[in-house]
Amino acid sequence: MTSSSCLNSLMLILKNRIIKQLISLTLLPILAAFSLHGYAYEPPILFKENFENGLSGYITSGNVSLSGDDVILRGGSDSHITKKIDVTNYARIYLEATASVYGLDYGEFYKISFSVDGVNFVELKSDREAATNFIITHFPSWASNQSLYIRFELSASSYFERFTIDYFRVRGDYIHNIPENPPVDETDNEEPDPSSITQFTGGPNNNTLITAPSTINEARALHPVFIWGPATGQNPEADTELLEHIASQGFIVLSQYSSGNGSEMTEALEWLLVQDTTPSSPLYQSVNSDLIAVGGHSRGARSALGASDDYRIKTSILVTGASKFYSAGPDSLQYSALFIAGADDGYTTSDMLDDYAEATVPSVFTIIEGVDQDNVNQVSPAMISSWLRWQLLGESERKDEFVGLGCDYCQAPYSTQSKNFN
Repeated sequence: MTSSSCLNSLMLILKNRIIKQLISLTLLPILAAFSLHGYAYEPPILFKENFENGLSGYITSGNVSLSGDDVILRGGSDSHITKKIDVTNYARIYLEATASVYGLDYGEFYKISFSVDGVNFVELKSDREAATNFIITHFPSWASNQSLYIRFELSASSYFERFTIDYFRVRGDYIHNIPENPPVDETDNEEPDPSSITQFTGGPNNNTLITAPSTINEARALHPVFIWGPATGQNPEADTELLEHIASQGFIVLSQYSSGNGSEMTEALEWLLVQDTTPSSPLYQSVNSDLIAVGGHSRGARSALGASDDYRIKTSILVTGASKFYSAGPDSLQYSALFIAGADDGYTTSDMLDDYAEATVPSVFTIIEGVDQDNVNQVSPAMISSWLRWQLLGESERKDEFVGLGCDYCQAPYSTQSKNFN
């Protein structure tokens, strides 16, 4: 190799390293922050890799090579790289990567997976294309607080097909060494002591009513979250009784005008997650982002349906609101749902029954005698809080309140049915 060729090669390597550094310092954080939350919320980096030191510490197989500081996986064999990382004391783990693919045919794909034992791998993401060369993928909650093996692989038939990995890093939130759930009152306490509740206005447009336990600044506990949508034209204060009751159970409750599509709920959640990492916020280090529910009344119920396709939403409560004539339907429900209707509501009950019939998740449908569409949410705070404590806080004894022939909410004035429960 001539001195000119060596110089050119050196310049190319330096150029790649400079570009990679610029990406890691500027573009990647911006893409990550806005892809995740729409705000500059960035949990700490637990591991990062730009391959400047090659593949030291990696297990490799198949057609794997280095080009400058990039790793190239080629087709024609089982090509993959595996790295063991430690996420002990961290939860809500996710991976960001800059990567690209070339020449993949139909049925061929790159894949990112992980394992806790280095043998049995669980797929996180697979695709034929790496959109915008930026990949982000979330680990399930059970992957938290341990060592993990992360694997990048390519399934393709030709050597000339490739998956190029430029950079990746893993982020997560520190697990607080405090109780996950704060003390709560009994669910039948529908009129909590006013001194136990605090309310203030905030949110992305400063139009969200936040209702929370008054001890939120003192308890330093991770509180479950409930995002509520009021009926058409109603402001959040219209449902104060319900909001205060749920907050008395230890929840952070957010409520704002309902759009009917759920965008306002998603925006409120993103805002809340930023507050959780902002030391000057009254909500600093108080949010349990693994325990989030949405609910709403009438148009607010349609907002809840729209927001339910977010993987972070663990249960949904739909009060006299159906998906008919709206784009978001029961197929957006991912975990569980409670449908609450009024027997005197001649407008939405039949459509709600259709939604319940189409739902594939564990679901409960109840009709309350003597109430109509306007007041059903005012007579069901205890029912709603029991459901939240069952579905989010894991109080399995509350199942008997909703499921089975002799369930509590199967007695007058309730008429209840359920499906898809073990």
